[in-house]
Amino acid sequence: AEDVGEILVTAQKRAESVQDVPISIAAFSAAKLEAANVLDVRDLTRIVPNFTAFRSTQVANVRLNIRGIGAASNTAAEPSVASFVDDVYVARPGAILTNFLDMEAVEVLRGPQGTLQGRNASVGAVSLRTTAPKNDFSAMASAEAGSFGRYRMAGHINVPLSDTVAIRAAAIGQTLDGIWRNSFDGRTYGAQDDYAGRLSMKADIT
Repeated sequence: AEDVGEILVTAQKRAESVQDVPISIAAFSAAKLEAANVLDVRDLTRIVPNFTAFRSTQVANVRLNIRGIGAASNTAAEPSVASFVDDVYVARPGAILTNFLDMEAVEVLRGPQGTLQGRNASVGAVSLRTTAPKNDFSAMASAEAGSFGRYRMAGHINVPLSDTVAIRAAAIGQTLDGIWRNSFDGRTYGAQDDYAGRLSMKADIT
C-alpha cells in the first residue's frame, strides 16, 4: 500500500490530522487532484464518493449534492452545501465553478456542518485551499493542447523576499473553440475562454 503520510485538514478551522477529526471527510492534495485530472468542482464527482455537482444552462444555477441531497442555489434559494475558498464563504456555488488555480488541497465535508460552517452547511461543505506563499523559491509552468481547439496554460512563481515575507503569483488561461457544430448555419457552439490570476503575500509579523 502507498504511504501518503499524515494528511492535514482544516475542517475544524485549524490544521490537524484527518485522523483526529470526527467528521466524514474526503481530502485531496494538489498532487492527487493533478493525478486524477481534476480541473474544477464538477470533476470532484470522479474521486469524492456521494458528491455530485450539476449546472443548468445558467452558470448561476449550480446544485452541489452530498449523499443525494442539496438545494439548487439561485436568487430565491440558499444552498445547503456551503462553499469556501481559503475559509471565506462563497454565497453562490456558481462563483467557484472555474478552473482550479494553484490549489493546495480540497476538502469535502459530509453531514451537517452548521456549528462551524454556518446555516447553509446543513448537508455538508466544500472547502478549497489555495497554496500560500512559502519561504522557498519555486516556479512551475504547464501547457496542454487538445481537440476542438483546446489550449491550456498554467503556472506559478513563488519568491521569498526575506526570512519572514514571501509573495506568490499564479495564472491560468484556457480556450476552447467549441465541440458542437450546427450543420445548418455552420456555427460552432460550446466555446469557452477562461483566464484567472492570483497574487498573494504572506508575512510572519511576530
